[in-house]
Order: sequence, then C-alpha cells, then structure tokens
Amino acid sequence: RKEIFQKEEAFKDENNSREQIIDIYESLYEPKELIELTDLFKERDQIVPKKLLIYGRAGISKTILCNYISAQWGQEKLWKNEFDAIIHFPLRELASKLHGENEIESILGYCIQNTVSTLKQSPALIEKFVWQNRDKILFILDSYDEIAPFLSFRNSAHNNLKSFLKTILTNPYIKAIVTTRPMKIEEVDGGSVMFDHILENMGFTNKNIVEYVKKFEPNKHEQFIKFLQNNKNILGIAHIPINLEFICDMWDRLEKKVNSIMISLYNEITGKLLKRYIEKTAREMDTKDIKILKKTAEKE
Repeated sequence: RKEIFQKEEAFKDENNSREQIIDIYESLYEPKELIELTDLFKERDQIVPKKLLIYGRAGISKTILCNYISAQWGQEKLWKNEFDAIIHFPLRELASKLHGENEIESILGYCIQNTVSTLKQSPALIEKFVWQNRDKILFILDSYDEIAPFLSFRNSAHNNLKSFLKTILTNPYIKAIVTTRPMKIEEVDGGSVMFDHILENMGFTNKNIVEYVKKFEPNKHEQFIKFLQNNKNILGIAHIPINLEFICDMWDRLEKKVNSIMISLYNEITGKLLKRYIEKTAREMDTKDIKILKKTAEKE
C-alpha cells in the first residue's frame, strides 16, 4: 500500500512530464498480490475472514463484481458448499426507495423478491429463514458509500435500514462483503465495525484488457491491441471497465482521428453516458429537459 500511495502522490509532482505521469499510472496496474474469488474466505495471515471490505474508484465495476459473485454462486460455480444463500443488497437503490412511511416491511424480502420474482414467501418467513441460517448465508452490501450520508443522521428516515446494517456488520458470526468507494467504515449506529481484510478492486490489469479485447473483437484483436499500445493516453484509462467498453465500441472511429483521439473519445463517452442517463430517468424528467439532453448527446 505504501508503494501504491507513493506512486499516486507522484501524479501531483508538477515537474513530471505527461509521459512520466502515464508511465506511473501504468505501473499501478502491474501485477500485485492477486486474490482469486474462490479464495476470498480462505485463511490468510492466520485469519479465517468473515467480513471483507472491497473498495474501488467510481466506475471500477464494484456492482458488476457483486452481480458476478451472485451469478457464479447461483450456477454452482462458486462457494457451492460454503453458503446456502447469497443475498445481494443494492444499497444505492435501497437508499432511494426505503424511506419514511414508504419503507417496506422487510428489507430482506424486498431484496430477495427483486432477485427471484417467482418467490412467493412472505417477508416474515424469509426473514425467519435468514436469521436461523445466518452462519451459512453471505450478505453482499453493495455501494456502501451511497448510503453512508443517511446513516449519520440521528433522526434519519432510514432507521430500519440502519439497524439492519448494524446487525450485519457488528455480528462476528455473520459473513459479509462490503463494496464502497474509498472511505473509512468504523462504526454503524454506534456499533463498532471491524473488517478481517481490506481489499481493492483495481479494475482491469493489462492482461485483463487483452483478454477483454480478444472477446470483443475476436477477428481484429491484434490490430486493436496494437492501437492501444501506441496510444498510452487511451490505454491509461482502459483499466476502468466502463471506459474499455466505450473504447471497444468506437475504436474504428477513433483510429481515423489521429490528431484528436482523446477529444473524440471523451466527446463520444459523454454522449453515450447522457443517452444512458436519459433512458434510466426519462419517466422522472420534464419533456423539455429530455429534449435538451438528447440534443446535447447528439452533438457530442
């Protein structure tokens, strides 16, 4: 961690050239001590972990990681004999939906029935099953940073959710994975929180980028990889999965704009993000606002 911190601090050195800064950035993504998903709950440093904190920058695919873990377990490819259930809690969604009088009877029931739409059991029965079998259940608390501000209010409308999180994070026998942007999590509602291991989701390594490109462009991957290697600016931001997705989608157009590659890339990314935002929030937006955003997206 000390080495990584020193490299990150080097970005602030005004004497470094752009090329030096890019090289420092690239070195951050050299192979570190990688931990396979299958080994997350195996003994390390004489500790058999129960609580894991996984932090990462915005856009680094923390939520995708949570969904992947849930899907792999559901397909019996991950931790088949370790957990009887894995429950994924999208905290960002819960923060917006569960408040005041609109809070549903059971947070557990809400999350499980949203995942398994055919489930007909009542929230009360689901809750009873979960607490009776909590030593064989993995709780995934996704995007803790999105809900942290609500937890600091004494008279918060999210008291039920706050109490629930306190139970999960302070009970020494419950296994949990918490994902968040970089922040300290030391207490919840007055209860002390201790994590057995703190890990970082670093995004794609250089090897991951090559593997992704091969799947995205199986017939042109060599040409595409060469393009990335010749454009360090673009390779530098490709470690963030959502950026690489955009780059793969538009690389044919970028290749033709040799003199304005980064400008073209950011323009296209901005346009695509605006279109995604409109699709997600159209029902809640004013018609005039939608038209303005659509025009902006088309210009980018």
